[in-house]
Amino acid sequence: MRPDRKTIVLSVVVVLLLMVNTVTVFFLIVQGVQIKSLRAQLSVRQATPERVAPRAPDVEPDDPNAFAGVTESMIPGRYKWFQSGQEKGIITLFADHTFSNEKGEKFSAYHWELGPDALVLIWQSGLIRYTRIESNGVYVGLRTDQRPERMEKLD
Repeated sequence: MRPDRKTIVLSVVVVLLLMVNTVTVFFLIVQGVQIKSLRAQLSVRQATPERVAPRAPDVEPDDPNAFAGVTESMIPGRYKWFQSGQEKGIITLFADHTFSNEKGEKFSAYHWELGPDALVLIWQSGLIRYTRIESNGVYVGLRTDQRPERMEKLD
């Protein structure tokens, strides 16, 4: 006994609907995973301090717009880092506004910000506000505790 035309058409429609349903369920599952990932990222972001941190005590820069001509793409790189005139090692500033310390460690609190008046490095225990440019890639400023800081770009 051969199935009639209506039965064949109905079978094809049912198969197509099952395929569409399967694809829809797959995309819903993928979206659910993406939503969970985004929520996790958001909760981490809310748990970490904002990129705008308290300012270090103001140091009068030679030029209040010293960093106005510095673009964000000019900042990333490796720097020789000095604290109170003593070389401490090499720190690396990354394009995503994070950085690693002289030991190569990267912590979630570590990030940098560039404004027209300063380059600010936010550490776990305070910040450094570089307000002067001595030459290309050489920045001078003060820590939150008033100790002098200096960075010299190597790259």
